[in-house]
Amino acid sequence: MGNNNTARQTGAKGAPAVSATPTAEVEKRAADAGVVSPDRNTPEETPIPEPAPLSPLPEKDAAPAPASSDAEGVPADDSVIVIAAYPGTKDLLQALWQKAAPGHCTLVFVDDAPFAKQFPALIADASIPDEFVFVPANCAPVAPVDFADLAQLKVYVRKDGSRHYAERLPMLLNKVALVELCGTMQEDADNETLVADYAKEYRRGVRATEVSHDFGNFVTLVLRSNPCENVVIAGLCQRKFIAASAEGWNAVSPLLTKIRS
Repeated sequence: MGNNNTARQTGAKGAPAVSATPTAEVEKRAADAGVVSPDRNTPEETPIPEPAPLSPLPEKDAAPAPASSDAEGVPADDSVIVIAAYPGTKDLLQALWQKAAPGHCTLVFVDDAPFAKQFPALIADASIPDEFVFVPANCAPVAPVDFADLAQLKVYVRKDGSRHYAERLPMLLNKVALVELCGTMQEDADNETLVADYAKEYRRGVRATEVSHDFGNFVTLVLRSNPCENVVIAGLCQRKFIAASAEGWNAVSPLLTKIRS
């Protein structure tokens, strides 16, 4: 799909690949908003299979329902996790996700891009269903995770108390909501603005789970090329995810390589 280099893999329990496609309403809303696949010029050039009924657009007072209501967060068999990767990092990232991802999920890997470009590409990708989990680059599980870890609304709290929704954390997304968001966004909208607006409009009423470097055991952020090794090792031993910038990923890759098998 365009420049996205997608690769499908199954989760820990080896579920089959998903054949779900965006429905007619998603296609219509995408066309109305000017969001089209870079690989096709007009919808008529690529006939679309007869669609299944689309789940209604989530109310702006409520979150889109997760793929499963199971109390333990076990996803439905057709749950899809879309994982973005920096250039040259997919193999290690893929190995870590295959080891730790919840079973009965399909993993789809795409190239990293700003969300203003990434979201329209995901909408237009017919292999991705109307509801999916998106994992920004580069976020790797370093312990077994369940679907609730991925789907819950999260906000990262920095030392100064500021709250950020786009800190490389997994998020549950709905294509119909994304079409509306992309249809109104500014061309130069940054990642934080887009994810914060999505949470405000389409997960309104959901109280975000606070995560931080300073408390909890959810994530360790690695943003520098020379991180404190003790902090990284503590994250590997105690937390669920390591999320890194491109420079930080290069620094922690040797340690991540040791735990991938």
